[in-house]
Amino acid sequence: MQHYINQGLVRRNRSLGRWMMFGGLGASLIAVVISFVAPLYIFIALGLMLAGGLISQIGTALYNRFGRSPRLDELIDESLKGLDDRFGLFHYLLGSRHVILGPSGALAIIPRAERGEITFEDGRWFHTPPKRRFPLRTRRRELKDLIPESQRDIRRLERALARQLPDHDPIHIDALVIFLSDDAQLSAGSGTLIAAHRKKVKALLRTFPRQATLNEKEIRSLAARLTRS
Repeated sequence: MQHYINQGLVRRNRSLGRWMMFGGLGASLIAVVISFVAPLYIFIALGLMLAGGLISQIGTALYNRFGRSPRLDELIDESLKGLDDRFGLFHYLLGSRHVILGPSGALAIIPRAERGEITFEDGRWFHTPPKRRFPLRTRRRELKDLIPESQRDIRRLERALARQLPDHDPIHIDALVIFLSDDAQLSAGSGTLIAAHRKKVKALLRTFPRQATLNEKEIRSLAARLTRS
C-alpha cells in the first residue's frame, strides 16, 4: 500500500498542542497568584483563569490527537496494512483528514472511537456503551453527527480532487466509517453508510467493485504534488 502523510502538519499541531497546554496552565497559575497578591484585580484574574483553562483544553485535545501514540492515522495504517500498491492512503493531504484511493475509487475515512454496540435502525445510527460493573443504567444514544460528518468529508474530498485533478475524469467518491475500538461490535445491517470494524475493513475493501479511479502511477503523481506543496 502506498502511504502518504502531512508530517509538517503533525509536527506543528503536536508542538502547538504542547505549548497551549502548558501556556494555559501557566496563565491559570498566574491568575491564582494575582487573586492572592492583588485582590483588587480579581476580575482580571478570573478572566485570565477562564482563558487559561480554555487554551489548556484546546491544547490537550490537539496533543492527544497529534502527540500521543498510537495516533488516529497510525491506527488506520495498522488496520489497512497489507493492501497492495493499487491502494494509496493519504493523511491530512486531500481535504478529508484520511483518504484511501483504490480500485473502487476514493473513500473519505471517518474514524470513530465508540466502544460497545453500533446499530442502524429506521434510518438512524445508535451507540450502546458496554455494560458497566456497577448497577448504573446504560443509555443508548443516537450518533446524530455520523452522517453529516461523512457528507462534509465527501464534499471536502470532492473539492480537493477537483482542484488537484482538473483534467481527470470524475472519480467515484464515498465515505467509509471505521470503528477503531477493539470493544466495538458493529451490527448495522444495510445502513446508509459503508461501515466496518478496523479488523474487518481490509477484507471489505477487497470485495468492492471497480469504479472510476486512479491507477498506481496516477496515485504516485498526485502524492508527489501534494507532498511537494
